[in-house]
Amino acid sequence: MNRDKAKSDLIWIGLFFALGVFVILSSSSIRVMAALEGRQFINSRFVPRLVGFLMCILSSIWFIKDFLLGKAADTGSEKKASGALFPFFCTIGAGVLYIFIFEPLGFLVSSWAYLIGVCLILKIRSKKTLVLLPVLTSLGVFYFFRLLGVPLPMGILGFLQ
Repeated sequence: MNRDKAKSDLIWIGLFFALGVFVILSSSSIRVMAALEGRQFINSRFVPRLVGFLMCILSSIWFIKDFLLGKAADTGSEKKASGALFPFFCTIGAGVLYIFIFEPLGFLVSSWAYLIGVCLILKIRSKKTLVLLPVLTSLGVFYFFRLLGVPLPMGILGFLQ
């Protein structure tokens, strides 16, 4: 493995792990909604903690795979840079925008818009995927949380309640 590439990967792994730890620790400041006050496991803090935990696990797997077990044998030819940082930063930007539109537009509309944006950023061109993935994912997550008794903001669709 190229030394500069290894150093770069190690930095990204460390940042990803640190972000996961930050998300877990920051989730303690999330207000537990009154409807979920008595629940110990599933409450307003559950999903952020789950995401942070998964980030830590994924970065650990990445570290073990690349640095402890070693990468697959190099072919000797260096791959051309794919420009992978542009979609990464666009996805981060879409996530920040999602945070701001979540309350006013509601979960369903903002999640649908976010998922369409991410599909476009990641250059998913299948019209079937662009239509079905955001709709089915948003509705599925919405009804899953409703099943758990966790209310999500309805925003502009508040009249449907």
